[in-house]
Amino acid sequence: MRRRVIAAAALALVAGAACDLGVGTGSGAAGHLRVERAAHPPLKLMDEAGRADYCSADSLLTIIAIGYDRAAGLAVRVTLPLRAARTFVVQPQLGGVGTATVAFRLANGSARIGSAGTIRLDRSGAISGDFEFAVPDSAGTLERFKGKLSRIPVRNAPPGACGVA
Repeated sequence: MRRRVIAAAALALVAGAACDLGVGTGSGAAGHLRVERAAHPPLKLMDEAGRADYCSADSLLTIIAIGYDRAAGLAVRVTLPLRAARTFVVQPQLGGVGTATVAFRLANGSARIGSAGTIRLDRSGAISGDFEFAVPDSAGTLERFKGKLSRIPVRNAPPGACGVA
């Protein structure tokens, strides 16, 4: 139950922040998060400044990017720092260490949650890597998306700010 609450909170942050905060992720944004629809040719959905927060008590890394009319967020169950590049399994709900979930809000206001895929994080001080995931559309057909994380700095959550009972 606790894991579902954490994942839901991270994904709600993405959906709500896109409506309330406007362009950019505010102070602390430096790196970039890019998402595109994997089609021929690829269709860029967003390339925005990103922000990452890490809660060591929950081994939870959240990465968000907010644009004018869209937002994306990833929640990864990981222990930082990474000693080597690592791949995480994307699923609709965040599970134990090694799992991740992805959500984004499109310009038309619809929200999507990744149902399968992977996120690969590089070993570095900032968050870099790539991801690919599938999202069911309204008819149940899977759409593929891919993206890149580039030099997003990680901010440690203050003590007591991230634990969910």
